[in-house]
Amino acid sequence: MINRFAVCYEDFGAVGDGIADDFTAIKNTHDYANKHGLPVIADPAKTYYIGNNIGSALIMTDTDWGAARFIIDDSKLGIQDREHNVFTICSEQKPVKLNASSVKKGQIWLDFNTESPLQGNAFVVAEDENKKRYIRLGLNEGPGVPQTDCFILDQSGCILTPVIWDFDSFTSLIAYPIDERILTIKGGNFITIANQAESKYTYYSRGIKITRSNVVVDGVVHSVINEMGHGAPYGGFVATRDCAYITFKNCHFAGHKIYKTIGAAGEPVSMGTYDISLYRSIGVSFMGCKQNNILDTTRWGVFGSNHCKDIIIDNCILSRIDAHMGVTNLTVRNSIIGWMGIKAIGRGQLLIENTSVFSGEVVEFRPDYGSHWDGELVISNVKWYPLWKPEWKPAGRYSIITGYNDATHDFGYPCSLPKKITINDLTVIDDELAAEDAYDGVNIISLPILTDEQVAGFGNKIVGDYTYALTSELTLNNVSTQRGKCFAIWSDSRVKNWYPDVFSVTNCNLSTNK
Repeated sequence: MINRFAVCYEDFGAVGDGIADDFTAIKNTHDYANKHGLPVIADPAKTYYIGNNIGSALIMTDTDWGAARFIIDDSKLGIQDREHNVFTICSEQKPVKLNASSVKKGQIWLDFNTESPLQGNAFVVAEDENKKRYIRLGLNEGPGVPQTDCFILDQSGCILTPVIWDFDSFTSLIAYPIDERILTIKGGNFITIANQAESKYTYYSRGIKITRSNVVVDGVVHSVINEMGHGAPYGGFVATRDCAYITFKNCHFAGHKIYKTIGAAGEPVSMGTYDISLYRSIGVSFMGCKQNNILDTTRWGVFGSNHCKDIIIDNCILSRIDAHMGVTNLTVRNSIIGWMGIKAIGRGQLLIENTSVFSGEVVEFRPDYGSHWDGELVISNVKWYPLWKPEWKPAGRYSIITGYNDATHDFGYPCSLPKKITINDLTVIDDELAAEDAYDGVNIISLPILTDEQVAGFGNKIVGDYTYALTSELTLNNVSTQRGKCFAIWSDSRVKNWYPDVFSVTNCNLSTNK
């Protein structure tokens, strides 16, 4: 008999022996729970096996997986079934199409109408397919994507999250109502038996997808076994899309094996899986989350995002934080970041504080998207272990901030380094780097290689067919190396004392002439 206060998978026929396929019972359990507004509780002593099943279990009520184990077997999964997430956390409310003529960057009001009036705040996705942004450069070159923005809108039309692009028109404007009640997901030990597909960009989605706003995921653990010498990448074991205010607490994520494939430019490229994938999401926080082996260079970085705003990483241990197609406001604090480091493009504030970074640089502004950051970079109380193992890169000079843009490519937007960079209390832990005669210091910023003509006219921009604006305000305070090595502002030794009056430099071992 079904408990009137909660339902269990066994109520609908789950065996939980790790052998019998329980997915149909799992789906039916959540369907019943959703219909009757009941929470779902898993048996902590059971192991639920999920094989080659089509569809997704929809979660609309609180769920407590506790110590239960879930085996997700992708080893024999058909390619046609690869996009079915095991669980989808979703809202009962349906998306609403909005009608509006335009919206401008920074605008605080949207004049819209709709057949179904909004009953509260909504997460809005705007697209204009007539404009292309993020025209990618490099081995994974691409033609760009439609101009996209997401923001929070209240029912009266007040825009609560800043718009980042000018929209003269919309090809799509969709509002996703925000549920006021917080839905909570707890526990669960998930083991993925890796797919054995070809190493191509045929992404597998076989985890937990979140499309509902106001969700807390607490204590989910994920691991991957039986990875082979080939395999297709995954689109994130946990993935968010078109939602806001998501918190991951005390979760354990998995690094996936790196594979090789042929990129869009026809050359071999490394290919891997982000166990965390965020897409068109606002207000996503990771608190006390971690993964093992953050220095294992055979494992791909764990975190990737596109079109997101207001991401916070706090008290986490992760191998990589990577914001591809534009993040607005990214905070990394009280954390340890592994070998693939912090990589981003976007706008707003990028804050890295009270954090240790074991990577080739403290932050890389991704050159395949123009090494662009429209805003401010703050690095505060950071310990940087550059390259950690000297065999990763030839010895020489190392750079705190890296990027590349030679002003010859149209990325779909004007590109720049952060207008303002502030570095307070940064220590370079360089005692494990190469021999004294090979390693000769640290650059604050790594510039692209400039032509003699560009150096001769060097100002606040690198000029080519396009322009790349440079930092206009740099403040350094208490920046040092353990071995007392000297610093240089720029990596290009031909650039001497560029606008020295805009730099505030105190209490650090710095040389601008190296």
